[in-house]
Amino acid sequence: MNVTIISDASWCPRTKAAGYGYWIACERGKVPGGGSLRALCNGSNGAEMMAIVRSIADGLQQGLIQDGDELLVQTDSVAAIGAFKRQRSVGGEELVAFQTMQKLIEGRRIRLSFKHVKGHTAVQDARSITNRMCDMRAKAGMRAMRAQLRGEPQHIDNPFG
Repeated sequence: MNVTIISDASWCPRTKAAGYGYWIACERGKVPGGGSLRALCNGSNGAEMMAIVRSIADGLQQGLIQDGDELLVQTDSVAAIGAFKRQRSVGGEELVAFQTMQKLIEGRRIRLSFKHVKGHTAVQDARSITNRMCDMRAKAGMRAMRAQLRGEPQHIDNPFG
């Protein structure tokens, strides 16, 4: 089955907090999601890679992604695409994200491909609108983690759950 994920991350360079947002669509269902990344990130590229991995892990857990699927991951991060396609070397948290991705899909016969989605535009097509919604979820997750790190009271500011 063909499964599409649109994934995005938000990262705070001061606190290293990061969040992720996604939209998974296939014949099994269409599901938005996201949250805070548990690990602190040293850069936006690592955050984007971790967001993709978390999105796939959530999709697997929800049964939207299954063995033998063709998975298209759409992201606004050219660096993450290059890393997962082994077009550039990775280290640190990027290497951890790469290795975690390999473990997630290992033995599942999932065919993985990537597509760049231009982010932060005023374009009103479905893909761009969905990317903006993923960005909003990612920012909400990052803000929640940042508040937790600062010891601030938590409040929900994500209108998409």
